[in-house]
Amino acid sequence: MEKIIRVWIWSFIVKDWKILYGLRKSKHWEWKYSPPGGHLEYWESIEWCAVRELYEETWLIAQEKNVIVYATLNEIYPNNEKHYINISTFITEFTWELKNMEPDKLEKWEWFSWDEIKKLWDKNFLPVQNFIEKYPDFDPNTL
Repeated sequence: MEKIIRVWIWSFIVKDWKILYGLRKSKHWEWKYSPPGGHLEYWESIEWCAVRELYEETWLIAQEKNVIVYATLNEIYPNNEKHYINISTFITEFTWELKNMEPDKLEKWEWFSWDEIKKLWDKNFLPVQNFIEKYPDFDPNTL
């Protein structure tokens, strides 16, 4: 297996004190909740990746200037021999017409409070679990 480090950008989309969360049904993180996100592409900025992935998955449109880069987690997954740099971002300004643009990969989008997300613990995809552990006092309503 080729030993490479991948970069994953995911975004908490915040509206009215709720966060957009999707129930995945693809082979990666099957039946786990996660925010929109994906791999950073060559020559792409973190902010542009967040905006692009948001649009590709939700049809919501945001501007790079409205992406808040919040945290970076260095994560090694020995079970599947993968190493990721996971970068979490927040987007609080976007156009509003939510659609599930990847019905083959995603069951549905839902809005949850931060407390509800923390209570989903084992239903969160692993990078969110790690984020919660690393930032236990985090509150998205203070952004």
